[in-house]
Amino acid sequence: MNSSKGSLRRIWFFMKGQRLAYVGAILLVITNVLLQYVGPLISSWTIDRIITGGDMDVPAFVVNMVNAIGGKETIASNLWICALILAVLTGLRGVISFLQSKLLTTASEHTVRRIKDELYSHIQDLPFDYHVKAETGDLIQRCTTDVETVRRFISGQLVELCRGIFMLIVALFVLGRVSITLTLLSLVLMPFAILFSWGFHKNVSKQFKVVDEADGNMSTVLQENLTGVRVVRAFGRQEYERQKFFGAIDKLFEAGTKLNNMFAFFWSFSDFTAVAQQAVTMFGAMYYVIEKGMSYGNFLLFNSYVGMLIWPLRQLGRVLSDAAKMSIAMGRIDQVL
Repeated sequence: MNSSKGSLRRIWFFMKGQRLAYVGAILLVITNVLLQYVGPLISSWTIDRIITGGDMDVPAFVVNMVNAIGGKETIASNLWICALILAVLTGLRGVISFLQSKLLTTASEHTVRRIKDELYSHIQDLPFDYHVKAETGDLIQRCTTDVETVRRFISGQLVELCRGIFMLIVALFVLGRVSITLTLLSLVLMPFAILFSWGFHKNVSKQFKVVDEADGNMSTVLQENLTGVRVVRAFGRQEYERQKFFGAIDKLFEAGTKLNNMFAFFWSFSDFTAVAQQAVTMFGAMYYVIEKGMSYGNFLLFNSYVGMLIWPLRQLGRVLSDAAKMSIAMGRIDQVL
């Protein structure tokens, strides 16, 4: 955990000059999340307040909008208005997603360029003894693959972490206003998912390091062979070099296969937990409709929001695993710097 914090501090340093762009992207993500939650609310209100003629127990600005359109009766006889609003919201979310992606892509490329410039300049100034002992293939690995790992994290999971936290807060707030009991029921399996994700993060961090080192070793063997291929041919050492490379590939294959198996188990368990949680919430909501008189609109709202409630916690594993990869990659970069 301390390693991850240190890596984030280093990334924050390299983000200099692009920090406002990252803040802007996070604000766009928050706006997108809010719009994502508005859709199910509109559907719920349409069913409970417009179609079934219930009380307009909604925020004042919504009542004013309904009255401006012509009142509940006008909307009830022209439900295409609600569909049009949902379509406009979807289009607006698409525009916001485009702007967010553009900001993140530009900012992350500038950040990575700064890391690469710093790495290359520093390598030029390192003493002769360092280059005698250093493996060229491993240095190439740190300057390319490890830097790309950092770029993927800051252009994706860093903002996704903010998205997940905000989605969780908004979902809990809205669902809690409908039914505290059902909201707690919607979280009953979440502690198990969080504990499992944390345990997975600790184990996968070690395996990422093994894979990264095996990949670096394979790159070193390949680079040395290609650089000295004329010497290899002159002394007839092709078979020796071939077996040496196959050995490096086998180690990388074994490490990568173990990592993929770990991910396969993790995502299978995560999917099972997510589906089981949705089933528990569905049965609870059905009971409330039949026995407690919960409205169909609120039933629809819970079924729509429970997926949004589960998604951030399910995504936690991906964020933690990518954070582990980033931390290891940033650590390898720092070893050079």
